[in-house]
Amino acid sequence: MDKPLRLSTSQHNGTVTVTVAGELDAATTPDLKSHLDQILLAEPGQVIIHLSHCSFIDAGGLGTLVTFRNRARRQHTTLLLAGMPASMLRLMKLIGLDRGFDFLSPMAGEGAEAAPPGRGGGRRLRGPRPGWLKVMEYRFPGR
Repeated sequence: MDKPLRLSTSQHNGTVTVTVAGELDAATTPDLKSHLDQILLAEPGQVIIHLSHCSFIDAGGLGTLVTFRNRARRQHTTLLLAGMPASMLRLMKLIGLDRGFDFLSPMAGEGAEAAPPGRGGGRRLRGPRPGWLKVMEYRFPGR
């Protein structure tokens, strides 16, 4: 049985943070896509996708991140990736996707303040660690 996908979302000062835990694969990426679609409907100024608890990602998971990045850019929402496991970052570098995303440094944590709008380029940004208000949590059963 696959590990279930767990998505938790918090919001603070116009920034929405989505924490992804479990595996992002063909069975779970539709859940992530649906969740991210709902977030974009609210037109946040910035979205941080925190991946430190993501144990696996396949091409479908990477494709979902790329699609979300493109949609966020079209509506002028800044997207940052945080807590990227080293193996996932190596994969993104290997296929050149690291140049299309902005990353928060490990020191920034989930509480980074709004970063200046950018167009990717693999920048690492830092921010403080204020508290977060947890607004919702979803648990999807393993498939």
